[in-house]
Amino acid sequence: MTLPDVAQGDPHVAAHNNERHLINAIQNVTDVDFASNLADSFIERENILRTSTFHVRGHSYAEGVGASDYTRDYSEIVSRVLRLPLVQDAVQGSSLTYHTGSGGWSAAMQRVTRIGKGLPVGSGVTATGLAPFVGPGGLVSLMWGINDLNAVGNTLGGLSNFINNLRAVISRLRAGVVIESDNTTHFTYAGTWATAASTNKNSGVNWRYTSASGSTATFAVPADFPGGGHWTFQFISQVATSIGQGATVTVTDGSTEYVVNTLNPKTNDSMAMATVLRIPGGVAGARNITLTFTNVATLAGLDCAWWEPADDDTSAPLVLVNEQPYPADYSLYGSVSPGPPTNAGVDILNQAIRNIVAEFDNRVRTVDLSGMNSDSSMFCPDKLHPSDKGHRFIAQSILGEISEYQIVPMGQRADGPRVEYGVAPPTSTDARYLPGSIVWNTAPTASGYVGWVCTTSGTPGTWKGFGSIQA
Repeated sequence: MTLPDVAQGDPHVAAHNNERHLINAIQNVTDVDFASNLADSFIERENILRTSTFHVRGHSYAEGVGASDYTRDYSEIVSRVLRLPLVQDAVQGSSLTYHTGSGGWSAAMQRVTRIGKGLPVGSGVTATGLAPFVGPGGLVSLMWGINDLNAVGNTLGGLSNFINNLRAVISRLRAGVVIESDNTTHFTYAGTWATAASTNKNSGVNWRYTSASGSTATFAVPADFPGGGHWTFQFISQVATSIGQGATVTVTDGSTEYVVNTLNPKTNDSMAMATVLRIPGGVAGARNITLTFTNVATLAGLDCAWWEPADDDTSAPLVLVNEQPYPADYSLYGSVSPGPPTNAGVDILNQAIRNIVAEFDNRVRTVDLSGMNSDSSMFCPDKLHPSDKGHRFIAQSILGEISEYQIVPMGQRADGPRVEYGVAPPTSTDARYLPGSIVWNTAPTASGYVGWVCTTSGTPGTWKGFGSIQA
């Protein structure tokens, strides 16, 4: 099966046709040839997305609950269509209001800890290493919120910690350089400060806190900083003995001051809050940025600083945040106060998500799922989780958001050899491949090949199997 030609010259017609291709492909996602051709449609786009995986985080929808088997949940569908390995980090029942558990906001952040500057865990580079400033790349899908409504109620005020923590998680996912607050090369302190050992109340490694107003922290921007992007500071506000903690923090960068309130409004000890302040990256080279803590309520924590790439930097990841559709019914939650969620609460939640996403550039987007609203066919018999049809709709909506991007594996030039994943070498004439391009076999069999390599350029060029598998 082949995709129809996409109209050239008229971007509206091209976008319409591409969306139609996506819809058809989702309905036929088990057709390997069609999925392969669809993946080829993500080549030769104007915008570059550098990623080698599709990473999913969130609650039960993201984990695939409701699908009749794992191959039919939306994360698996998107992974197969894009021919990207799936990194599944969703946890059923999770919420961002809480820091506790494997689904809390701190666990989500600790999974994206970057050792050194832009280098992944296990790189062997220490936290003071001088690797280049570069974004992490990646394609990430997030979905939280409905469990938060059940935990804190259907009001904007109740969602205060969810809002702060979601902003922090998105920002952290974009971080290419992370510098922890116990890094003595880049942080110095004046006033009353202590160190807290790494806990599940922060993004990993130790963090610093003060109990005295007037205490300061000075951040030394690395000398090799190229300029641009954003510097982001993350503050931790605990809840201890049912009293929210935090402070007013004034961040001074040259003659410009930025002020953020980190006071945690909650009284539940499981609801520590992350607050981030994102400021313009500024000019290249070393300089000092001063953080002054006032109005300290018991304790105020400083976790780390990180750098996010500029809006037009192709090393920035694409972060997609799913909005919450109205389920067919909320009764599975029971009637425990302040829940259960309501349609009105979902509207408040989705608007809060849209407001947060709007603070970032075009590489952070919402995914509108309102087409599922209260449609019983979109939900499984429990009326809360997506059915196979619902999961297909979510997959279709995600793919529609990224249809303008050319997917390029990390470390690979957009105009160089490609590295892809599939069950056969390319056959489509829609994409050009250069010698050295590789397709890794995702369905290896005895006497088959580990993958295929392009030996002569073309559309699709000449391909030869490599890596004979024992019979």
